[in-house]
Parts: sequence; structure tokens; C-alpha cells
Amino acid sequence: MSPIKRRDFLKTISAAAVVPAVLKAEPFADSLGFGGHAEKGPLPDIPTCDSMRSVVMTHKFGDLYAWPGLTNQWGCAQAAMDVVAVRSIAFPPYAQGEMNVAPLGAGGELLTGVLYVDGEYFASTKTPIEFVWQPDRIERRTRYRDLEITSITIVPFKTMSVAVKVTVKNI
Repeated sequence: MSPIKRRDFLKTISAAAVVPAVLKAEPFADSLGFGGHAEKGPLPDIPTCDSMRSVVMTHKFGDLYAWPGLTNQWGCAQAAMDVVAVRSIAFPPYAQGEMNVAPLGAGGELLTGVLYVDGEYFASTKTPIEFVWQPDRIERRTRYRDLEITSITIVPFKTMSVAVKVTVKNI
């Protein structure tokens, strides 16, 4: 049995909930890195896509990370560890997702729209990718060699489809 008693635990948790309010929560939260909207002012009464925008999430190959996803009234899709690829597309009765491609349960996954640069599979370069999620899109950006590659992924309203707009710039 743990030396912490239930009552002590509840007191500690209660204090953790009250202290930020006493210390003016937003500056306190920002100093700990939990802010995000303090610089934009108060959140609107009715949320907008911009007010629900995530922070920039930078990830590289091998990170354990739940890829951002999008949905409409008919299905969903999920970004992949690639600046343009999409995974786990599901528009019933059709779906694409994880699959088993080898004996003894070795896993694999199905991606669509993977990127190759000069014949090299982009994910194998282990280049970090920045992800930003919004309710209506996923924005991804990376720099590789002398290129800046960005994409915007959407699941259009009332369609069984996924669209990815890719932009490549020399830097």
C-alpha cells in the first residue's frame, strides 16, 4: 500500500486546481508552457477554426505520436509520418488501415500519397515534420535539402474523399 493516503491525495489535487486561479491562471500557465491562446486574447464565445488551432507539433520518424485526423459526416482520414501521405481512410463501406503483411504477425501499414524526393522515400530520411491541426484541415511543413515542402490536408464536406494540396519551394 502507498504511504500517501486518499485524503492527502485529494487535498493535493484540489490545491493544484485552485492555485492557478489564485495566481491569475493565464500567465502562470504560459510560464509552464501550457498556454497557447494568451497572446491572442480571450477565446471567443463561439469557437472558430483559428481559436481551436493546435500548437505546432514537431515530430520525427520513430516518435510515438497519435497522428492528427479529420472527419466529416461520412468518414475520416488521418495524417501520416510523411509531409503528404494519408492513412486510415474510412468512408463506410470502404476503409483502409493497418494491415498484416508478413507471417507471425509482423505489422505494416497502408499509406497513400507518400513522398519521394530524388527517388528517396521521404520518411526514410527521418526529417522532422511540423504538424498543425485545425478542425477543417491539417497543415504539415518540413525542410529537406534545399526545399521547403508544405501540405494542407482536408476531408471535404459531404464527400467521400480526402484532398492534399502540396507546395514545394526552393530555399
